[in-house]
Amino acid sequence: MTTVLLMSSVARVVFAFTTTLIVLGLTLVSLLYASPILQFLGETGTNVSSRLFGLIFVTLAVQFILDGMHASFHP
Repeated sequence: MTTVLLMSSVARVVFAFTTTLIVLGLTLVSLLYASPILQFLGETGTNVSSRLFGLIFVTLAVQFILDGMHASFHP
């Protein structure tokens, strides 16, 4: 039983480390190629994507607030 618990713990750490490396790699690629991406999108595409990401972040923020309020009033 202890071996299973240790192996599952190791698997979680390996998974977390691997996903962190993937995210860091994607971030590095996006930052290195920021100029070509902006040139490809143009001014209109940049404005559209900026507004779209802003809308996504606002909806996430509202959902977090509503979840927190729900948890506070309905324990």
